[in-house]
Amino acid sequence: MPYQAFATSDGHVVIAVGNDAQFARFAAALGLPELSTDPLFKGNADRVRNRAALIAILSEKIRTLPKLELLRALEIQRVPAGPINEMHEVFVDPQIEARGLVIEQDLGSMSPPVKIIGILSDWYIDISREFPLLQRPYTGAWANMHGDRSRCRYVNESG
Repeated sequence: MPYQAFATSDGHVVIAVGNDAQFARFAAALGLPELSTDPLFKGNADRVRNRAALIAILSEKIRTLPKLELLRALEIQRVPAGPINEMHEVFVDPQIEARGLVIEQDLGSMSPPVKIIGILSDWYIDISREFPLLQRPYTGAWANMHGDRSRCRYVNESG
């Protein structure tokens, strides 16, 4: 504890403190090392019991920090955390780029190209054909996807 999203000065992060040692490193990364020795917050049960007070302290501090600066500090301290990205950040995230997950699809003259994240569990998308446009049935899109085709009927019937 804590295990939740926090607002930063320029976005949001998710922080997942799983044990007392991580909490001590987390508090140190925030410049609040005294929290890890405070009887109200020393153990996980203490933090759960005094959650409202702890979250208020942490939220006040975290909202003053830039997202990337905080994430770097937590990574150095080995505290599990990650960004909550806005759409413009998703497609330039180093992990997304490194895994080759961004697919750019040309929609022809109807629209500029669109970007999508291209891995959907055990599905893959054949982008050699264009996506269906509005007012067309979904069967074309599902026909281009390889996996459970029974979902195609469900999408068309349920709208």
